[in-house]
Amino acid sequence: MPSYTNITINDREDTPVAHVFEPHAKEPVPTFMEYGDTLVGNNTLTISARESNGKRRIRMDLKMPTVQTQNDNGITDPVVVRWAIAQVNFTFDEDSTEQERENAVGMIANALSASQTDLSAVFIANKNFL
Repeated sequence: MPSYTNITINDREDTPVAHVFEPHAKEPVPTFMEYGDTLVGNNTLTISARESNGKRRIRMDLKMPTVQTQNDNGITDPVVVRWAIAQVNFTFDEDSTEQERENAVGMIANALSASQTDLSAVFIANKNFL
């Protein structure tokens, strides 16, 4: 069983920044937070796994709010103005091999690589496949 410790994920800045997600809650799903200046602005990473009907389903969600300061009659509050949300879902048969699972995870990781320029154009530059 994986340990419930910090998870560090690098972004794609010109000089990559390591984002440290600290354990926050175990229920209802394991949740990790990258704590910022305000609670409303924390990045959140959740991962869950469940088994049903001979399948193992794994889901990971990354939620990143963009926060601005709102001034209302001299009172300033941080407010979420938009979200970036990424989800990854895997479904494996209970008799799948470790290598099959390794290949599926590896291929998704590679598909999200910056070197996959056609796919990056869809994800990042808001382009469509023709």
